[in-house]
Amino acid sequence: MAASGGHWLKGAGGAVFVDRTSPYEITPSLAGDRFWVGNKGRRDSAGASSTVMTASSREEAERWVAAQAKGERTRRRHKEADRRQMMMDDIRMGFYRQIPLSLIADGSLRRTLARLRKQGEDV
Repeated sequence: MAASGGHWLKGAGGAVFVDRTSPYEITPSLAGDRFWVGNKGRRDSAGASSTVMTASSREEAERWVAAQAKGERTRRRHKEADRRQMMMDDIRMGFYRQIPLSLIADGSLRRTLARLRKQGEDV
């Protein structure tokens, strides 16, 4: 799982795979034949991380965690693209036409408006 930057920690309860950027941890069973993927963010009443899935191999569990991380990055990227698209729609509709740049707190919006106004656009 080198791609995600995670590592295996050996402790009293055995080895646990942790990745500081991911909410998931992989714990092998005592027999070593199964691996549990737990969500560190969700805990049960006893304080243990809730099991999200079980895998028959360490590699399968690591692949699942990596796929979840990739999906989260994609969702975050799409959310940011949607936000930028809504901002551009608002600009094109003229919502910011009468507002001086000094009153706009959003730096990204302020820079975009400044660039468009400098290019001579009526925004």
